[in-house]
Amino acid sequence: MGTQSPAALVPLDQVLRKALEPLQLQAEHKRIRLAVDIAGDVLTARGSPEQFKSVWTNLIGNAIKYTPSGGSVEISLRGGKGRVVGEVRDTGIGIPREAQSQLFTEFFRAENAKAQNIRGTGLGLAIVKQIIQGAGGHILVESEVGRGSTFTFILPAAEPPPE
Repeated sequence: MGTQSPAALVPLDQVLRKALEPLQLQAEHKRIRLAVDIAGDVLTARGSPEQFKSVWTNLIGNAIKYTPSGGSVEISLRGGKGRVVGEVRDTGIGIPREAQSQLFTEFFRAENAKAQNIRGTGLGLAIVKQIIQGAGGHILVESEVGRGSTFTFILPAAEPPPE
């Protein structure tokens, strides 16, 4: 009765392209250069297409939101060695080291983000972490105030069954 359907095989490159469409306008409006690099043989993971779209939308949307005009956001997706690695790198305001450990906590917002009067709920990254972990992966952040941030998620690759 309460059987759960198995997670779908999700082409992360296609989900990324769909997520980018509305975000490109935001980037253009702020004069932020978006660069996308997709490479690798297996770019699929098990999960929900809507949830993976939410991951891309949150990470790229934040990168655009916290990057000043004239900056850049680089997005990459790589597949190989049994895993898929997604990365969003920006030239934004960065995150203070002392705030990085709380970054994926619900309702947390770093003081420098609040000081910029940039609106947000503090829920996006908590949702991203929950989705990535639910798909068997993990997410990392590297950041330096005034230089930008890099968010990297690593998921187990899921190959389609042989025909």
